Amino acid sequence: MDYSAVSDRADRKFAEQLTREAGVATVPLSPFYRVPPKENRMLRMCFAKDDATLREAGHRIRTWK
Repeated sequence: MDYSAVSDRADRKFAEQLTREAGVATVPLSPFYRVPPKENRMLRMCFAKDDATLREAGHRIRTWK
């Protein structure tokens, strides 16, 4: 998920904020790199969830802030 339109925070910090404030857990990409790309504004999301959980996560992200 590209979050560059809503925040300029580092991916780890933004993932923590999204978990804390919206209740949606994501995975920052920077830990997967020895040297993370500069200005990385991407998070991974797990889609191995039931449809209701995915709909709720989408709702929480859309209405967050």
